[in-house]
Amino acid sequence: MSSSKRTDLEEREMQKKLEEDIAMEKRRVVPYYDIDPEEYDRQAKESDGFHVTVIKPSIRNWPVSTLPSGVPFIFPLQGVENDPKIIEMSQLAIDKYNLAKGRDYKFVKILKANRMLVAGMLYYITFVSKDNNNDKNEDTFQAQVESKPGGAINEVDFWRLKGDEIPPDYDANKYRLKYNPRTYDD
Repeated sequence: MSSSKRTDLEEREMQKKLEEDIAMEKRRVVPYYDIDPEEYDRQAKESDGFHVTVIKPSIRNWPVSTLPSGVPFIFPLQGVENDPKIIEMSQLAIDKYNLAKGRDYKFVKILKANRMLVAGMLYYITFVSKDNNNDKNEDTFQAQVESKPGGAINEVDFWRLKGDEIPPDYDANKYRLKYNPRTYDD
């Protein structure tokens, strides 16, 4: 009986790993249009990285994992609504928000996510949460979460209600949002 349980557990773990691998494969960059450096800069600056829709055409179809190092572009992701990693990072941000603000928000759903290569991956996640202590409507949050290389613990750089300012203690120079004029050939 013990070996049967172990087999079931192993099968569940293998299934979970397979689902995670499939989700990772689905996280490809959204098809892009030709980049206008000024438009990219405007979008990155005005949205703090949460709403960027343009990217350099020579790398428009590359998966993020194959980009040359040092490419400071923010990429919109597709198919992340049920991605366990994105959901986990959103829940981590909500937990930090609840602890800091004395609230009881619970994660509801992912609206969108962008990603940028840094020393690891930097995620700009927009998601919906609901306050369990209040009957009012759901609120939209934004969180910037860094996923460290090598499977290290995710770090929430900041969180906010959508439309609020970035917290004053956030180091805006930590990551480069500005368009990099270097060119990369296909």
